Parts: sequence; structure tokens; C-alpha cells
Amino acid sequence: MNSDDLDTKPSIETVLERINELGARLETRIGALENGVTELRDEVRQGFRDMERRIEVMSSDMVKLRGDMRYVQDRIDKIEKAS
Repeated sequence: MNSDDLDTKPSIETVLERINELGARLETRIGALENGVTELRDEVRQGFRDMERRIEVMSSDMVKLRGDMRYVQDRIDKIEKAS
């Protein structure tokens, strides 16, 4: 082997340094992904809570509407019987 071959090959320290740099970049990306997933989970939970409230309001309105319809139907029935 000549000295040129030795100079072009990375040393074990260089390889370990590159592996550590790769590990650090992966940790950063994984951290960003975890944060994104956490934010998405929070948004989905909030969306479901909002939807649940809207459904409760719609249900309440529907019950009131059905009650009003029954009242109107009772009045129509009384009018029809009287005539």
C-alpha cells in the first residue's frame, strides 16, 4: 500500500462522526414528527369535541321542532273536528 491509499480512506473516527451526525439529524426529524403528530391529535380531538357540541345542539333543536310539530298537528286535528 502506498501513502495515497491511506489518505483517501476515512478513519474510524471519521466514520463514527458521520454516524453520530446522522443520528443527530434523525433525532431532530423524529422530534419534529412527534410534535406534528401531537398537534394533529390535539386538532382532531378538538374537532370531535366541536362536532359533539354541534350534534347536541342539533338534537335539542330537533326535539323542540318535533314538539312544535305535534302542537301544530293537535291544533289542526281540533280544527278539522270542529268543522
